[in-house]
Amino acid sequence: MPKILDYLGFAKASRKLLYGKQILENLAKVELVFLASDLSQKSKERFVKKCQSYQITYLDNFDSESISSAIGKSVKTVALSDKGLAQAIIKEREREVSDA
Repeated sequence: MPKILDYLGFAKASRKLLYGKQILENLAKVELVFLASDLSQKSKERFVKKCQSYQITYLDNFDSESISSAIGKSVKTVALSDKGLAQAIIKEREREVSDA
């Protein structure tokens, strides 16, 4: 399992995750959003627009099965409300991209 998904599991244990519509209702608390790569186009567009308008980073390179496996709950969208964890995930993503 990629290290980024390990961070998601830690965020769940720390109760720092929001799911689905909770994300849209609490955008002021959101630091990072995961959108499953198999999320419907309409839903993805809605979340991306909100993320852009609130200047929230989002990742869409994991499928729902991977995200769900990492947190033990079936989801297609999940967000972190912890700034430190979000920054760690973003740094890890940048490291993965630069190593590729």
